[in-house]
Amino acid sequence: MRFGRMLVLLCAALALAAPARAAESLCYAGFFDDYYHAAGKCALAANVSSVSLKEAEGQGKLPCPACVDDAASYKGVEATERGGTLVIRVPDKWMEERPAGETEDNFKHYWSGEFTGREADLLLSEQLHGAAYRELLASLEDDAPIHRAISRVPDIELDAGTLLMNRRHIGAAWLLTYRPDENAQQALEKDGRLQIPLYFTVNQLTLQKGALNVFAGGLWQDGEFEIKRKKSKNETRFEAEFDSLRLQVFRDMDVNICVLHLDKPDPDRLAGASLVIDGTDRGIRMDGYDAGGHAVYCCALTDGEVRALENGAVAAIE
Repeated sequence: MRFGRMLVLLCAALALAAPARAAESLCYAGFFDDYYHAAGKCALAANVSSVSLKEAEGQGKLPCPACVDDAASYKGVEATERGGTLVIRVPDKWMEERPAGETEDNFKHYWSGEFTGREADLLLSEQLHGAAYRELLASLEDDAPIHRAISRVPDIELDAGTLLMNRRHIGAAWLLTYRPDENAQQALEKDGRLQIPLYFTVNQLTLQKGALNVFAGGLWQDGEFEIKRKKSKNETRFEAEFDSLRLQVFRDMDVNICVLHLDKPDPDRLAGASLVIDGTDRGIRMDGYDAGGHAVYCCALTDGEVRALENGAVAAIE
């Protein structure tokens, strides 16, 4: 009788432990991967295998900025400023709560493109985040011939003297690195706030026969959207020099803001430059400006990219 009772208790314990182990295994990581992933087919994942979240965190893995749900709670559009340059954070949820429709005003915002191979994989991981990204990856495993999703991408209408230096989707928010003209910089310094022509497009993503089609349709815009900036704390997280390139990473709004100074730049190539960090398979697109004999660039970095720099990765602008 006692043996039978012990057997029942043992079976119950095993039944409780099995789901827990299964839940822990819903994480993917590789030996050379800085991240752990919620999707094994994430575009940012290399050769990964199933491991427990506790094991991945114990190995120092960071949550993937594309496929792992962002744990941060964003209040709305926020901005930090340093040296006249703004880094503006636009959360996905904030955009989802705003109506976007078809209007005559958004004709110039229409664009479409077709992408394949690695380029399509990386673009998809940038357009979508977290559960939305995982759901589309999971749908690719069924037999349906067409897969669709919706993404929202923010932007700023640029006038003479203004510059959008960088735009990245990291976690559940987009980060716009924006440099207003000199008059606006002075007004920002005086008032601590600035009106910007902010908008976002609603993109229809269609995957069919290995090709990703992106069509920017719906539009939301506010020509006088007011932002209140927070002064940078100038907390340097990392700095280094690579030949003629000086690099500094500041930490503000829990964002890694990278400022780069390049000596003797080609004045015809300030736009469309890429920051390339060893160990990554894609460059970070940036537009820079001339600051009297040297070029200045600015962009947002992921925690994994900063870790790579801290561990000795070489950075270069191409």
